[in-house]
Amino acid sequence: MTTSPRFVTVTNNSDKIITLYPDLPTRTRTKKDDQPIEIKIAPREKSRPLPYDLLSGTKDWQALVSGGRILVEDVPPWRPTLVNIRNLSSQPVSFEVKLPRPKKREPSKASSATLRKRYKVRPQKFSPRVHLDSIVKLDLESLVREKTLEVKPVPYIGPPVANPPCVGSFGNDDVYLCYECGQPIVIRYQPPRPIHI
Repeated sequence: MTTSPRFVTVTNNSDKIITLYPDLPTRTRTKKDDQPIEIKIAPREKSRPLPYDLLSGTKDWQALVSGGRILVEDVPPWRPTLVNIRNLSSQPVSFEVKLPRPKKREPSKASSATLRKRYKVRPQKFSPRVHLDSIVKLDLESLVREKTLEVKPVPYIGPPVANPPCVGSFGNDDVYLCYECGQPIVIRYQPPRPIHI
């Protein structure tokens, strides 16, 4: 249903630290969080998965490639699970996503209930970024075949590096799902706080 965007790892073949400047989105809910993303890689170290199309042509990229200072390797095929859903029909489409729950030491009846968030997508518009496996009661495959919906992977969120509940990677960050809306977040700062991406 979805084709995975090209993600690569970059190995530093030089004797000095190199810096990559991927063109990852920096727009977040607060301007304080809007900072250009730089990824430093120590000699002989390998980066996490990065979107090739957002690396190629960025600052210093051509010099690193042509100078043989880096080795670029494709990430093995993977199934993207963070997507935008486009409504191709003339009528609104709505669906629900299951929200993740924080782990608690003693589960209670209240905490065991499945919480959901409903999204409504207007004709010819895209949904927010959602986790494909969290969508409930929506036959996506049929609706895609009927050309009612289009499922597009989020091009800057790559395959997960850590174990669940991690669902992807974004630059040097692990990606998780927000407890309130089910959309992708990273955890930054001290004390830690979620940042929507």
